[in-house]
Amino acid sequence: MILVQNLLQPLNGSKKSLFFLFLGLLCSCAARKNNTVSSTQNVQPTRPGYTTGSLKKDSGILSSKRQDPESFSTISLLLPFKLSAINVENRAELEKSYLPLDFYQGFRLAIDSLAATGSKIRLNVLDSQDDSSRISSLIALGQLDHSSLVVGPIFPGEIEKVKSFAARNHTFFVSPLSPHKLSEFNNPYLIQVSSPLEAYARQTAIFINEHYPGAHIVILRFTESDDKFIKPLTEVLVAAPEIIKAINNQKMVFLKSKLEPGKQHILIVPSLDKSFWSNLMLYLTGQNLDIPLVIFAHPNFERLQFTNYDLMQQIGLRFASNYLLDRSEQNVQGFIRAYKNRYFANPSRYAVIGFDIGTYFGRLAKNKSTIEEALKESDFKGLHTEFKFKKVPGQGYENNSIMILKYNQGQLLEDK
Repeated sequence: MILVQNLLQPLNGSKKSLFFLFLGLLCSCAARKNNTVSSTQNVQPTRPGYTTGSLKKDSGILSSKRQDPESFSTISLLLPFKLSAINVENRAELEKSYLPLDFYQGFRLAIDSLAATGSKIRLNVLDSQDDSSRISSLIALGQLDHSSLVVGPIFPGEIEKVKSFAARNHTFFVSPLSPHKLSEFNNPYLIQVSSPLEAYARQTAIFINEHYPGAHIVILRFTESDDKFIKPLTEVLVAAPEIIKAINNQKMVFLKSKLEPGKQHILIVPSLDKSFWSNLMLYLTGQNLDIPLVIFAHPNFERLQFTNYDLMQQIGLRFASNYLLDRSEQNVQGFIRAYKNRYFANPSRYAVIGFDIGTYFGRLAKNKSTIEEALKESDFKGLHTEFKFKKVPGQGYENNSIMILKYNQGQLLEDK
């Protein structure tokens, strides 16, 4: 189970003060060659209280000076740290900077855990600076050469720059967060962890077909952008849905005649407009509905940050997701303790994702030549997500592990 509250906490004064110390550590380790874990001058971010010296001492990842470099597999981690461009007085920039840093810390913890069990992995950390030209420079300088696997970059423009390198060198690279379709890149070496919107829509339709046959399906189309979810969904739905134009007001007149007593209703609401959702919830609350009703929302529904969990349970709200964290599991609690002990902070969602990706792909990277075969055979259940990769010929690998989540007593659970 997962507490519905977001793991990412807003920055307060103390956290901002810690960031100044953190930024100083980042700058110092970017300038010192002997603080990197590989033989190249790469960025090695750390949190306050976790210095580059202590990281190197207890990491279990050995530099090429101490052992034969041929005995190691190299993972290049390519993230937009943008160390030289962070404005610490800008709250939005400051919060945005924590995404790659938290991901790195979770990923690093996973690699260190593997190293402690005997895996020989060299981590090559690079700052893409959120700049596609920077990616080109890193490739031209040979910074990605000899990589068994590349994790990153995050953004589509940067992915474009890496894909030619990957094809030329037969090197797989992982897109850790981008939800873009594989067809936008057409690279057989691309491994995409986050499913695209179309995959979420198809899985939502499959779930409805299996669990609610014969239900009356109503789709509320609020804006044209909703069609990105509606089109792939309707292609898979067995029952023909009724698509109606939604209007944003508290009366919701267009909906009154659609919800008939005694009949199972499925309401699909792909909008991410918070005002529209507020009015819809207000309307449903006032109706005192005594009918079987289930609402399927956009997979990014959580970003609207509604906190009336009892109401969302009452209206049967569900959405598709790759991610679910059960904080009652011992391995999750163990990760949280280890993360807090090392970084003196609670792990964010991106730290947990980084840990899962680091654990799975750290194991796969042991032998570059067997990665493709391992992708076909090795499903993985991490702390926060599952990996079930499907090969799309000529386009890469897509994660087909998608769950339908529902609210229950202030928590999110998988609806099976």
